[in-house]
Amino acid sequence: MEALFDKLHNFKNRVALIDNNGKKLRYLEILKFVNELEKRIKKKSLVLILADNKIGSIISYICCVKLKYVAILIDKKISENDLKKLLKFYKPNYVFSAEEFSLLNINHKKIYNIYDSCLYFTNKKKVKLLNNLQLLLPTSGSMGSVKFVKLSRENIFSNAISIIKYLKIRKFDKAITNMPFYYSYMLSVINTHIHKGASILVTNETIVQKKFWNIYKKQKITSFNGVPYIYELLDRIGLEKVYLKSLRYITQAGGKLNDELTKKYFTFCKKKKVNFFIMYGQTEASPRISYLENDKVLKKIGSVGKPIPGVKIYIKDQNKKKITRPYVEGNIFCKGKNIMLGYANNYKDLSSKKKIFELNTGDIGFFDDDEYFYIKSRSKRIAKIYGVRIDLQELENKMLKLGIKVLSANRDNKIGIFYNPKIKFNLKKMKDKVYNLTNLNLKIFNFISLKKIPRTNTKKIDYKKLQSLI
Repeated sequence: MEALFDKLHNFKNRVALIDNNGKKLRYLEILKFVNELEKRIKKKSLVLILADNKIGSIISYICCVKLKYVAILIDKKISENDLKKLLKFYKPNYVFSAEEFSLLNINHKKIYNIYDSCLYFTNKKKVKLLNNLQLLLPTSGSMGSVKFVKLSRENIFSNAISIIKYLKIRKFDKAITNMPFYYSYMLSVINTHIHKGASILVTNETIVQKKFWNIYKKQKITSFNGVPYIYELLDRIGLEKVYLKSLRYITQAGGKLNDELTKKYFTFCKKKKVNFFIMYGQTEASPRISYLENDKVLKKIGSVGKPIPGVKIYIKDQNKKKITRPYVEGNIFCKGKNIMLGYANNYKDLSSKKKIFELNTGDIGFFDDDEYFYIKSRSKRIAKIYGVRIDLQELENKMLKLGIKVLSANRDNKIGIFYNPKIKFNLKKMKDKVYNLTNLNLKIFNFISLKKIPRTNTKKIDYKKLQSLI
């Protein structure tokens, strides 16, 4: 049975990864690391990767997939307390870290260096794992949640193949890590390019830094991928920066880009003869679900398009009955080989055989006469910022535990944090706590004083009213 990265041996001297300084790592060298790790990591092990946009971190992930170790990907910026909780709840056998890994009360031993990362042994007791389980990805950014999406080898392989087909990814292509590696959208870019024998420029630089654009141009990148916030930033610093003669296409996912910017990017790309693809996805779908063809962007403005190959999308009403008429809103569901195995809250869930036959995306939408899908809102209080989902209820609960009572809502790419000005508090302290919980740039938050909480007729908090105040 075919699997992700099963043909890396065919690429031999082709360049797989390139670092900030132009140093190249070939596929043959990655396979040497695979052979070395096979000697050091026992079969059916659970491996935690403290993910960073560094070559060693990505090699660690490739090796886990090749050797069928179950990998847990988490942001390396996770707090020490949250990391301890994660180790306690999942009991991984090994940890990969790009920096010195040291935690009190946790036994660990460095056993191998892999490029700019280190492998640590942490637990000899093995937990029971599903045979086809491959990957655990976080559900709510870096707010310390131990809830993960469980993805199988078939999930990530089928999704990668679909993406390779519709984007026509070739072995000559070259992408860049301009989003966090642990984020499912960035990970899918890595999966597709490595599986196809293409190259990834690995960098921690951001698009607001001059060095990013210097290496971007020098390496002749062929695709640029980003969430709405990235494109909003790019619009401010200058669209021309992204254009290269080598650039074949641009993709946008991770939330809705406003119609004005969509038109602006499409016009820009058309002028430069670059394809512009709008996509929709969720981590639970490994992660991509649909795409809007380049030639339909203006005709179907605001649409997330049609399902990618191998995926079905449909709408259900409140009674869970399929909606067959266009323009009728309901809950968006999808089905396919890319749909997750389920969620995990601890190591006991890693052996659960309960199957997920369809995914309730949590989005409300409809389809038009041509069966193009549109998203109107979310049925849950989830904000999608920087391409990372933030559970607003969880954020409020965590703030309350810290002694700070707030309400939150989101609109477009902003999150409003509402507080009572009568209560004595330190605004800087509040901002620091929000930053520590979400690990998101404070520029996306609006801190708003609110004398009275808006309520609906049924006395529930009126979140629509809160949204209008952001």
